[in-house]
Amino acid sequence: MNKVSVVTINFNNASGLRETIASVSDQVRMGADLEHVIVDGQSSDGFWEVVNSIDYENVVVVSEPDRGIYDAMNKGASLASGDSVIYLNSGDCFYPLFNLCKFQEEHDLSNEIVGCYTVQLSGRDAYIRPSVRKTRFGPRDLGHQGIFCPRGILLQSPFDLNYPVSSDSVWKHRVMSERAWKMAHCVSSVFALGGVSNSFSLSDSVKIIKQPGSIKLKAKLSLKALLGLFVRREVLYRIFYFNKYTRIKKEVYEFLLK
Repeated sequence: MNKVSVVTINFNNASGLRETIASVSDQVRMGADLEHVIVDGQSSDGFWEVVNSIDYENVVVVSEPDRGIYDAMNKGASLASGDSVIYLNSGDCFYPLFNLCKFQEEHDLSNEIVGCYTVQLSGRDAYIRPSVRKTRFGPRDLGHQGIFCPRGILLQSPFDLNYPVSSDSVWKHRVMSERAWKMAHCVSSVFALGGVSNSFSLSDSVKIIKQPGSIKLKAKLSLKALLGLFVRREVLYRIFYFNKYTRIKKEVYEFLLK
């Protein structure tokens, strides 16, 4: 069985970190062979109190300033010792019906990039990514919370810090387009939409526009930022993710877990 390193990036999100730790703890109790690498940006909201409550072993913790989330993600990969790495940042959790131990038995995680579906929550909606309506999709259709990647690949091809907002998307296009990967037909994780890479705020959009990229992409992001001034985020997600994700009502998602 391949050992998995769960890497969690955190900064002043103690409540979200508790949720992630509880989710990892559940997988440990089900027999998963894992380590938990927690990279904190020197939080000031009770980080060490949360970490000291962890009830499982094989935990690596570092708390120090960094140059942003992707610098911290690179640091997490360098600290990890597992055959495969999955990023579950503070507030991200394994899908309640996902069994990591069984998943490890079914896949050669030390040599394969394996993608999974994810559930992303926003207000009254839940989104399945990639869309279940699609029969073909590419690496960028996956959320990074649904990618198990051999650690060696992450060390050879780290996240590019020239893209401070969307480096995960750039990494998927650059690395996964060049390497073989496969899709597992299961949901691995669940998390809330709202990070900088899917933000519609003006300040985050400006950061994205300043990054290297095509004029077409920057025009699209400018439109999103403009609409974000007038339209509720929940509605914007429905507009922009209509084809990329499959939207279901949050009550339906919660019912499926019973």
